[in-house]
Amino acid sequence: MNLNPEFQRLLWLHVTPGRLLAMPSLIGLIVALTWFSADPNERGMMLYSLGIAGFILLPLFWGARQSGESLRQELEENTWEAQRMSVLGPWQLTWGKLLGSTLLSWYGGLQLLGVLGAGWVLGARAELTAYPLFKVVLLLLLAALFMQGLSLLMRIYMARGFGARRRGSDAIYLLVFIYFIGIIVSALGDRISYIEWYDYRLVQLDFIIASLLFWGPWVLFGCYRQMRRELMFRNGPFAWPLFLIALATYVAGFLHEQALANHLILSLALLLALGYLLALTDARSPLTLRHLHIAWHRGHSLAFSDQLPLWVMPLLLALLAALAFIPVGQQFAAGVWGLSLLLFALRDIGLMHYYSFSPSMRRPELAIGFSLIAAYLLFPLLLGQLVGKGHPLLTLFWPHPDQPAIWLLLAPGLQLLLVVILLRARLHAMHLFTDYSTR
Repeated sequence: MNLNPEFQRLLWLHVTPGRLLAMPSLIGLIVALTWFSADPNERGMMLYSLGIAGFILLPLFWGARQSGESLRQELEENTWEAQRMSVLGPWQLTWGKLLGSTLLSWYGGLQLLGVLGAGWVLGARAELTAYPLFKVVLLLLLAALFMQGLSLLMRIYMARGFGARRRGSDAIYLLVFIYFIGIIVSALGDRISYIEWYDYRLVQLDFIIASLLFWGPWVLFGCYRQMRRELMFRNGPFAWPLFLIALATYVAGFLHEQALANHLILSLALLLALGYLLALTDARSPLTLRHLHIAWHRGHSLAFSDQLPLWVMPLLLALLAALAFIPVGQQFAAGVWGLSLLLFALRDIGLMHYYSFSPSMRRPELAIGFSLIAAYLLFPLLLGQLVGKGHPLLTLFWPHPDQPAIWLLLAPGLQLLLVVILLRARLHAMHLFTDYSTR
C-alpha cells in the first residue's frame, strides 16, 4: 500500500510500540483508580466525566498542539526548506501533517470515548438527560478536528513572522484553546442552554455542532491554501474575502440588536481586530513588497493579489463598512470613528514594517511592542494628567467619539502620512523600487 510519505514519516516518528502499549495502560490505571475510589452510586458519572476531561486533554489539547509542532520542529531543525522543494504537493503535506502528527492522540482519545460511553451506560444517562450521547460524542470529535486544523493553520501562517518564536505562538495558541474549551464545557452542562443568534433562539449544543460543521472545512481549506502559499503555488483571489464576509456575518449575529447599523459596527470592529492581529504576526519581508512592486508594474493582477499580505483584505472590508455609514446622518459619527480606527491601524502597521526593515535591529518586535505601549498607554496617561480628560490633543493617541470629525481623521491621518514618508525612504535606501515595467 502506497502511503503518503509525510504521513508515514510522522507515523514512524510518533507511533512506537512502547507508546502504543503505554497509552492504554495509563488510561486503564486511571480508570481503575477512579472506579475503586468513587462511591458505587457515582461511578458511572465519574467515568463519564473522566472520559470528557481526558478527551479534552488528549485530542483537543495535546493533539492540536502536536499538529502545529510538526511544522515548528522542521523550522527549528532547518529541514522545512528541503521539504518545500520535495515532490510532495500541498494537499499531501497538509493532510499528512494533520493526521500523522495527531494519530497517537486519537488512539488515546478513542479509548477515552469508550470510557465515556461506559460511564453513560453505568448511570450517567440517568443524571444527564439534557442531550443524547451521540451529540456529546459528535461535539467532542468535531471540536478536536477543528482545534487540530486551527493549530496547524496558525503555525503555517506564523512560521515566518512573530509566531516563528515559540513563546509568542504558544501564548496565542493557549489563549485560543482556553477560550474554545470554555465554550465546549459550557455546552455540556446538565441543563439545556440556549443561544440567541440574529432572530433565532437555538439550543447551544446544536448551534456549536452546526458551527463546527460549517467552519471545520473552512479551516482545512485554509491549511491547504497556506501550504500552497508556502510551496509558491498561486491561490485564487476570492476565497479569502468570502471567508471574511462569512465570519463577519456570523459574529454579527451574536449582537442582540435589530438595527442593521449595529451589526455593521460589530463587523467593522471584528475586521479591524483581525487585520491588526494578522499584521502583527506577519513575516513582514521586504521581498513581499518587491514582488508586489514587480507584479504591479508588469500589470499582473492575479500575481499582485496573490502576493498581498492577508491583513490587507480585512482592512479593506473594514474601510468599506466604515464608508457605508457616511451617507447615513444618524450613523455618520460611527463611520468617522471607524475610519479613524482604520487610520490608527495603518499607522501602526507602517511602524511595524519600518522597524522590521531596519538593517541594524535584531529584535524588531521589542521596538514594536514598546512603541505600541507608549502610544496607547504611557503617552495618553501622561498627556491626560497635563491637559485633562476629553482634551482634543488626546485624539492623537485614540479616537474619542465626542471630538469633531475633522480632528478624528486629521490626527491619525497626519501620523500615517509621516510613517509612510519614513517607510518609503527606508525602502528606497534598500533599492526595492526599481522600474520593472519594461523588463
